[in-house]
Amino acid sequence: MNSQAGSGWTYLAPGRYQYDVNAIGNWSIRLVAGKVVRPASVGNGLVGYRGSGGMDLPPVKFGAARSVGWRAGGGIFQLFDDNLMGGANVNSQGTSGTTYARSGTHRWTVNALGGWVVGWRP
Repeated sequence: MNSQAGSGWTYLAPGRYQYDVNAIGNWSIRLVAGKVVRPASVGNGLVGYRGSGGMDLPPVKFGAARSVGWRAGGGIFQLFDDNLMGGANVNSQGTSGTTYARSGTHRWTVNALGGWVVGWRP
């Protein structure tokens, strides 16, 4: 996770972790076991996630292929699916766009400068 925001979250798959923190100024970290942030309304009838900087998103399961839209406020936006054949990969310096996600489970990592939104029709 990387961010310039004052607070945020990221998804961690079940497992064992060791953390190294590189921060300027005061910081704190809180781990909440078993809590998964669910997609929420992001406007225009879409659901998805909002964030700032880089983070891993909880797994998203689509019963059918669909378009996934994104908006970003920084100079770069990247969306990587752990299943490279599943679609939905983005590498852009633009401020918005859409990509295609096949049916199935997607485990996305966002890398971005500044704030961003990823959304799809429920």
